[in-house]
Amino acid sequence: MAKLGLLAAAIVLLVVAPARAQPDQPDVLPKEFSCMTAHTKGASKFWLAKGKCVMKCLTLFWKGLGPESDCLPPYGGITASCVNDAVLGKGAENKFEAAVTKACLTGPGANCPECYGAGGCDVSASQSLVQDQESQFDSFVPGVFCERAGAAVVEQKCQLNTEKVLVKYFGLRHKCYKNCFVDERSGGDPALCMPPASAPKAVTCLDVVRQKSIAAIDKLCNEALFPDAIPDCGGYPDGTSWTNFINLVVDSEIAPTFCASPSGAFLD
Repeated sequence: MAKLGLLAAAIVLLVVAPARAQPDQPDVLPKEFSCMTAHTKGASKFWLAKGKCVMKCLTLFWKGLGPESDCLPPYGGITASCVNDAVLGKGAENKFEAAVTKACLTGPGANCPECYGAGGCDVSASQSLVQDQESQFDSFVPGVFCERAGAAVVEQKCQLNTEKVLVKYFGLRHKCYKNCFVDERSGGDPALCMPPASAPKAVTCLDVVRQKSIAAIDKLCNEALFPDAIPDCGGYPDGTSWTNFINLVVDSEIAPTFCASPSGAFLD
């Protein structure tokens, strides 16, 4: 259980203290809002892509086709290249950084939100954003895959499925918030989208994706159906606990990402 306690501590340490903010028009222009959504879309795709890198590595390890060390931070071998491809730029990190840089800095009409501050969308800021998400993601890996050597097939399936569901849920929860802001910017009140969201549509969306994720995790980590499926790590979290960890991560990112301040068009 100690490993899982460290996971919770890592998440809390990375949480950014949110400020109440409303990314409404005209304070946040359409291109500035596009930059904001690129942050959340990019992070979601990054988690999915990196999750696949790690799951492939563990699958090969359990087949005796690769070393265990390649599958854990800071990764190695083909997993390291899958995460960060310095040669071709096709790794999960590279695609995330490129997408944010294009939407916020170099693309046609790109406009960095004023509330991101000086240098908030330059190359170093994009790299910092990627590294922040990298740290958040990596904090989960040792806990989700807590039993590696000696894991039975049912334990392997439980852990792989948990990872698959969590990275997907990370993106779905972000999408609920993003869609809320899109809706409320059209004559509504974006403040209703800030965690804890109170816009009815967002509340429903968040609850639906959460309940589906809990059920999906508990389906394979279920010893009533699959004896000994739960990893022997001393208190492997259930679906509710895992989704609550993701809630902490996602909700801490919403206010800093969807912030508001007068755009350049309204400053002297």
